[in-house]
Order: sequence, then C-alpha cells, then structure tokens
Amino acid sequence: MDDIHIENFSALGIAYNCAKPNFSADPEKALIESIEILSQDIKTLKLVLSWFQNYEDLLHVERLKALIKIVPMTTKAWLGAIAQFGNARRWAPIIRDLEGVQLKEIEQNEFTNLQIKRLGVDLNFKKYGIKIPTIDLTGLEKKLLSREHVLEKHFWLRLRVLFGANWRADIAWQMYLDPHQTPYQVAKTLGCNAETAYRNWKALELANAKEFLRPKKKSA
Repeated sequence: MDDIHIENFSALGIAYNCAKPNFSADPEKALIESIEILSQDIKTLKLVLSWFQNYEDLLHVERLKALIKIVPMTTKAWLGAIAQFGNARRWAPIIRDLEGVQLKEIEQNEFTNLQIKRLGVDLNFKKYGIKIPTIDLTGLEKKLLSREHVLEKHFWLRLRVLFGANWRADIAWQMYLDPHQTPYQVAKTLGCNAETAYRNWKALELANAKEFLRPKKKSA
C-alpha cells in the first residue's frame, strides 16, 4: 500500500500502523488521491468507506465539489459511489453533479466474479459502472481512531469543528500555516474563487484570528 495514503489516513482517522502520520493531511485531496488504491484493493476501500461514514461531517462538500471538476472520469465515478454511503441530503450536490457518470464495464478476475456471485453486486457502485461485490462495513468502526484523538492532532479538522466544514475553516487553516500569504494564493491552494478567499481572509483579520491561531508566547 502507498506510504502517502497510510500517512494521510492515519492522521485523518484510520488506525493504520504508521510511525509518522501526516497531521497536515488535506482531507478532500487525500480522498481523491486514494482512488487509485481503493479501486484495486477491496479491504482498503472498506476501511475508507467506514472512515467516510464516521467522519463525513468533517469533509467540506463544497470544496470536494470544486476539486472534482478537474479529476479523471474514473475518479469521478468512484467518488460518486463513495458519496452514496453518506448522508443523502448532505452529499446531494456531489451526487447531482455526477449524475450520468458511468464507466464502461471491464472484465473482472475470476475471484471477483465468484465474490459477486456469492454476495451480489454492490448497487452503489453499479450505478457508476463499477462492478464489485456488495460492501459490508459491519465491525470496521473498531479499526478507526477516536474522534477525540484525531481532533487533538489534526488542527485543520479541529477548525472545521469550530467553524463548520466550510471555506472559513479552510482559510483559517491557511492563515495558520502562513499568515503572510495573499487571499489569491489561498484561493489557488484551496480551489475556491478569489472573492471567497478575500472575503473570509479579511473577516478573519478583522477578528484578529492571526493572534488566535498563533498566539504570541509570553516572555518569562
């Protein structure tokens, strides 16, 4: 399995055995970039789906919607199927945008065909032209880290708990990383438009968020 995937998701909430979790992991990009692995490894797919169901409220739907505009069709299909496992109302914008996305059916290996014959085909994935056995996530919650542990280590996700999973939280994270960057740079990094970055950056400055995010150390 890819080291970057393990480093990212061990910080985001999957209990991988990882010496150096990436506590700056970008939640939406980590999910997008994991598709190549998920499409080849059903066990990893199940872990990520379980994580998705348990941490979906900390994912920024509007940002993911913006980012998937430029991803390959295969990635769109897999993300559409994954979105089916979340809260229908919350993920409706993604599902609506990916309506009609369907991959050409490819021939499966013998083992996969036997699994499909035994378990049936998963309808969430079939909708997008992906033929895999029915997914069962029973008991996989025990392979996830506690929310308290994740939020203690991953400041970006903690900001989303504070502000909501929205552009304000993400721009606050960028302000924490580099308070000297411009809203234009922030917009390019996050994938939002310049007006959104400028408006939120200025509001955070007005609230003196830089002091809140990086408080000055008191002299002895």
